[in-house]
Amino acid sequence: MAWIQVRVQTQKALCDDIEAQLLELGAVSITYQDGADQPVLEPGVGETPLWDQLVLLALFSADTDTNALRESLENTLNDTDQIAIDADDSELSVLFPSSEA
Repeated sequence: MAWIQVRVQTQKALCDDIEAQLLELGAVSITYQDGADQPVLEPGVGETPLWDQLVLLALFSADTDTNALRESLENTLNDTDQIAIDADDSELSVLFPSSEA
């Protein structure tokens, strides 16, 4: 089965809202990845730390309307987030400039 992969680079504070939006848009899977090479080593008992910068990878079925998906994400994400939508071996990218603190 073919999939559409959406990659969103964002900040820890926004990841819950973005995850909720991706699920609402029909994502069947979401993976969190380190977005800035920040190791998380041996967290304490009961702790679930997240990286300060992270990448959310969401999978959508191949019949998802990528234009509607991109439009919805553009309208809700801020200008420090980066979005890339990969479909059928061609990447449809919407990249916002990443802010550096």
